[in-house]
Amino acid sequence: MHRFQLQSLEHAGTRLVDPAHRLESRGDLEQRLHSSSILSLMLVAFPRSRQSAHNNQEARRAHGERPCDSPREPEGKKIFSDLNLSRSSVIRPPVSLFNMAGFGTTSLGDVALTGFPPTVKKMLTYAAELECAEKDTRHWMHRWCVEQNNGKLAEIPDILKGTDLKPTVPNIMMMAAQKHAKNKCMGYRDIQECIVEGNKTFWRKAPEYRWRDYEQVYNDMQCAARGLYKLPGIGEKREQKQQVVAALLAETSSEWQIAAQAALACGLTLTTVYATLGHEAMLHGLQQTEAQVIFIDWGLFETLKHGVLAKCPALRHIVFIGKELVPLATTGGGKHSPFPTPQEVANIPPIDNFGASKAICTTLDTLIQVGSSVKDQVNLKAVEPSAEDVAMM
Repeated sequence: MHRFQLQSLEHAGTRLVDPAHRLESRGDLEQRLHSSSILSLMLVAFPRSRQSAHNNQEARRAHGERPCDSPREPEGKKIFSDLNLSRSSVIRPPVSLFNMAGFGTTSLGDVALTGFPPTVKKMLTYAAELECAEKDTRHWMHRWCVEQNNGKLAEIPDILKGTDLKPTVPNIMMMAAQKHAKNKCMGYRDIQECIVEGNKTFWRKAPEYRWRDYEQVYNDMQCAARGLYKLPGIGEKREQKQQVVAALLAETSSEWQIAAQAALACGLTLTTVYATLGHEAMLHGLQQTEAQVIFIDWGLFETLKHGVLAKCPALRHIVFIGKELVPLATTGGGKHSPFPTPQEVANIPPIDNFGASKAICTTLDTLIQVGSSVKDQVNLKAVEPSAEDVAMM
């Protein structure tokens, strides 16, 4: 059994703050996590446990992840949004875009709960643990579902009610952008300097955030989606309703979100690969999902180019993201690797991955530029996902 934690839009207009969070204090980090919401627009899924508690621990160790028995309970009051989505819901993959958001779902499928409405075993600050008859298995549901919706997931988010729009993530993002167009959406601070002292690394960040509103961010998402469509082999397959998988191998940042939303707008299926995994686990995930596109942090490219990317025959397009995570300067002996210019990326040789064609490198900025120039040539409605399409695997 797989469980996914669905991040709901806690408060439209709050922001994704500092992606370079490694120097923040624990208190700052907790506050940042409480206030951040843009992650929700994509309804990011995070695996929390496996078929049994024991198997969960062993699987995580085998893939280089830190074992954990249950989600951590954050402090602070949670604010529910117009979306009214489940923040912690139980679903079984492959997950359709429809079920990812909890739309139209009136039960928890084949989950062995003790009844319906499900019986609450323990109420936490952010989730309700449910009674479950499945051996060595624990289940959680968002408190809103239990306290305000009779144990059911949200059928239609409020922001889509009264419209004829299909209950899909791209439509939620579109309506959020229209409703909150001039509200701050994403913000980050430049990493002015990376200081290397022996085995320790410190980041000195700018005091002020760079903010962008929903309208600006949504425009980039749409342009990036059109840019994706124009990549060789992507638009053609989507027009024929074929599945195309896009992988995300990067730290969380605003570009991570823009890339994910762009992929979903084209009807691509997402798969996430953790940057903390070992090469073998990364390779397994990319090969099994047959990802044809990968969004990867620039800082990981040299490390993974030969050991991972060159061993993925299905891979056709490598898209660099993570500008916000690249320091403007490096001191103390560390290697400085600035984010590449479009010309520098164009000079990177294609990756020979033993597939039908080699993998070509580009950047998210280039996709946005291309998408902006072909606005009248690409109709994303022709490739938009249906409510039943697979969103993540």
